[in-house]
Amino acid sequence: MTFGQNSDGDGYGKGEPEKSTYANSFYGNNNVQTNLHLNGRITEKSDFNFTDLKCEEIGKVVIQVKVNKEGKVITAQVSRGTTNSSSCLIKASIDKAKMFKWKEDKNAPDVQIGYVVFVFRQEIP
Repeated sequence: MTFGQNSDGDGYGKGEPEKSTYANSFYGNNNVQTNLHLNGRITEKSDFNFTDLKCEEIGKVVIQVKVNKEGKVITAQVSRGTTNSSSCLIKASIDKAKMFKWKEDKNAPDVQIGYVVFVFRQEIP
């Protein structure tokens, strides 16, 4: 399956042109390296800075977010695609994803599902 296409009969178009702009986003193609996925919406406030993080871990953490019409993240939880299940990375990623603010859209569904992807790397001075 190609990211952003196809339908599995669940009522969401997953990017099909004849379906809603606001179909829930699905994360899962390793070839896609963007960090935000929420169909039809952009962020007003996002922050991928973890300068104060005390974890000595590397890997990718995928957080599923549920966003309301006002653009507020109402829930955030770890999702498939995560490559490091360190509790330190997971907690920091969930906390950070909850602080994201998406552009308000009165035409969006009451609850829309999307993803925020955090990639942690070791920096060599």
